[in-house]
Amino acid sequence: MELVHVKSLPNASFSADCNGVYIATAINQTSVGVWSTQSLESKPLVLVGHKQPLTSVAFGKCHNPTALCTSAEDYVIVWNVEKARHLHETGQQIHGQVLVRRPGHVIHTCLSSDDTLVALCIDREVQIFDTQTQELHTTLAGHTAAVTCTEFCDHVSDTIITASEDRTFMIWDLQSSVLVYQSSIISAYPFVSLSVDPFGENLALGSTDGQVRVYDIRPGGGYKLLHQLAVDKLTHKHAARRKQASSAITGSSTSNQNGSCDDISANTSEAGEVVLALCFHHPNSRWRPRRKEISADNHLQPEEHVVDHLIEDSSMLLVGTPGSVVVIHTKSFEGSVISFQDPMPSRLGEEVMIPVASGCVFGSSPGDTRLWCITISAFQHSMEVMRLDIPDSLTLLSSEFNTHLQMNIETSSSEREISVIANVPLSDNSVLRSAMTPKATERKSGASTKSNAKSGKHIQDRPLTFQKKIKSSGYTDAPRMGMFSPKTKQGSLSSGKNKLQSSGGNRKLLKEFPMSSEPPNIKKQCLHLTGNSSAITDMHFSDDGQFLGCALGDKSAQVFKMPLTAGTSTCLTGHNSVLNTVHWSHDGAWLLTSSDDRTAKLWSRGGSDPVLTMGHLRNSKESTKPGPSGVRIKKDNPPFPHEVKHAQFYYIDKFIILASGSSFYLYKFNIDTSTDDIKRYETRSQYRLVKQYSMESANQLTCMSAPNGFHSHVVLCCGSDKSIQMFDLNVGTQVAVIAEAHNRCAHAIIQNLGSNYAGLGSSACNMFATSAITDGIKVWDVRTQRCVRKLEGHLNRAHCCGVKFSPCGRYLVSGSEDKAAYVFDLRKGSIFERLTGLTDVVISVDYHPLYHEIVTGSLDGKLHLFSDR
Repeated sequence: MELVHVKSLPNASFSADCNGVYIATAINQTSVGVWSTQSLESKPLVLVGHKQPLTSVAFGKCHNPTALCTSAEDYVIVWNVEKARHLHETGQQIHGQVLVRRPGHVIHTCLSSDDTLVALCIDREVQIFDTQTQELHTTLAGHTAAVTCTEFCDHVSDTIITASEDRTFMIWDLQSSVLVYQSSIISAYPFVSLSVDPFGENLALGSTDGQVRVYDIRPGGGYKLLHQLAVDKLTHKHAARRKQASSAITGSSTSNQNGSCDDISANTSEAGEVVLALCFHHPNSRWRPRRKEISADNHLQPEEHVVDHLIEDSSMLLVGTPGSVVVIHTKSFEGSVISFQDPMPSRLGEEVMIPVASGCVFGSSPGDTRLWCITISAFQHSMEVMRLDIPDSLTLLSSEFNTHLQMNIETSSSEREISVIANVPLSDNSVLRSAMTPKATERKSGASTKSNAKSGKHIQDRPLTFQKKIKSSGYTDAPRMGMFSPKTKQGSLSSGKNKLQSSGGNRKLLKEFPMSSEPPNIKKQCLHLTGNSSAITDMHFSDDGQFLGCALGDKSAQVFKMPLTAGTSTCLTGHNSVLNTVHWSHDGAWLLTSSDDRTAKLWSRGGSDPVLTMGHLRNSKESTKPGPSGVRIKKDNPPFPHEVKHAQFYYIDKFIILASGSSFYLYKFNIDTSTDDIKRYETRSQYRLVKQYSMESANQLTCMSAPNGFHSHVVLCCGSDKSIQMFDLNVGTQVAVIAEAHNRCAHAIIQNLGSNYAGLGSSACNMFATSAITDGIKVWDVRTQRCVRKLEGHLNRAHCCGVKFSPCGRYLVSGSEDKAAYVFDLRKGSIFERLTGLTDVVISVDYHPLYHEIVTGSLDGKLHLFSDR
């Protein structure tokens, strides 16, 4: 993607427009010059008809014939450009069609999609005229200040949107001349630019403070704010990176005597950040919006309609400012900045500098991937014509586009594509081949006991029965009333029992998650888990959906059997501080908890005592070895130096992963539930460190995720340096780093892995989402390490609110600080449902693997269940 300077046109006024085929601007104040983009070196076609200075110029949406509307205080004239060119070539006088006489000061002009209506922004009103009858169609009055911009909606007939200096926008129905929607006062600065996306049915508004707001204007969408982008932050970041790059080339230091970075404005002048122009553009302009809704049967292939939908058919939003052009991907809302202060290549091979602009317009023609950018100089009577070549959507997500985006992506030297589902066999020296083999129990015979006694060795303490049960004499049993009868049908009963168990298991496997159903919105239950209002820090359904584990802030965990019933939970106590995470094994038999007490504990599903406590780095015992003087010293097996922030099973319950400090640890383990009659409180379960993985530049690992339901070599980690790092445990190295993934460090990361009852394709499993305070939720693709969707609209300014994918992969649920949970539609990038009726900040959420049920946990210790049944 490159912006190339094509031509400088002199004697240009402040008003101009471009439709991709022609460029028009006011020359000599009262005349209009029209250039063809194919021959900018030729003389322009001059249209003369006004006596007062021109105030607005606008092209129509149709081509051949092309309509051009020029406005001044004396007339509003509509020209046929092709007809005018023919009259000019034949030497005849050119005449336009006078639409309005003495309209007043026209601020902005816009034509409908079929060029039959013209909208004129005159003071606080918008007057709509019919170009065929030259009659006034309707007058729209409702703004309290001057209307600065307006545009017709192509996806909804007879609809127009207006924006004003009163800091509001309105949506009108032209057929009935009725106001459909009026926004509240949104900004402290007036709106000066507007654009409607016909592909995504969104509205973009630009204000004088450099803010771009995108709204959902779909019928029934509620006109919600989807995104808000600060253009000044992008331009300042680009200026800082440009200065850092130039300093690295020249070798000069960018730090002053105090060690701080020099102010960027000390050496370079910065233009204002007013949003002069907005334009939605699709790289493949011949693609049109889909009118059909996706049917229920199509959702049987979620990876085609959800994952590929996030990558393909993506429009771009172009933002023109006085000093730069910003290209924004409308799904991920990541942008690249092309500054006018950077040397720009020209068509002649020379590098030119673009002056500060007072006006900017964009234009493109159907079937052409090129986009024209026209800027009008603020201090010179000239117009700069530039061409921007934008590749298609898939190329935008490739590595060629990475250099333009405001993120730094580093990959390993291996050219193999990263995939969550293992697509290569394990290497010979892979750490995933290691396993924990339990030590065989040594049963010492009487001879060995005697030999030990003779040799003077200490005999192991044993109970008096030597671990053998004493058979009861039978005095307390009831007397036998009948004679012995053999069990002749023992085999048939046994086979019948097995047959019953297998049929029950098959019935569970036959269940499927309702892929075509919508998320729940009905609150069914509310349970208060703690008496002291401790927060529910995490919650996790077992893979079969039969149990729910909750981590609490009162140093305990609770396990519920579904369906939820008050007072029937199992309380697990043993930690000495707040619990951070809770995670079920794949078979649902074990529960793993992590805590700020620098330990992780493993619990059986029906037990109340931990079967394994992981408190040391290397293994489960503080082993000793003989020293040089014969004194036994401890091995290097210290306790965890920091809190255990995350604990989970990995590789289908073969390993356990713990995260502490800036590292995560891979452990092999063996669970032994047998007990000793004397040392009954000692567990025989063991664990041993396989390998430690550390994040290079982060001081703290904030969150991590790894699949456990299938074999995967990839582990995802987020650090305090705002980065996302990907590790391949098969090769044992870091394979990719996404720097500056969020404005702040991510506090939650979750993968789209489906469930046992909802099978997703390989493409869907490569999706994952991260959430950061004040920076919304971003959905990523592991293969390209690129953000493919950004979700905003929930409130998250202070607390770490959890996120979770639905098993079908179409929705994502998130907690919020406004006492609600939000369900986002990944295909549309908007809020699908807002779950209300909660009593405090929602910090943990989970989605049932079999049903459309959502559980939420809040700071006051209350658990809420939402269901569609």
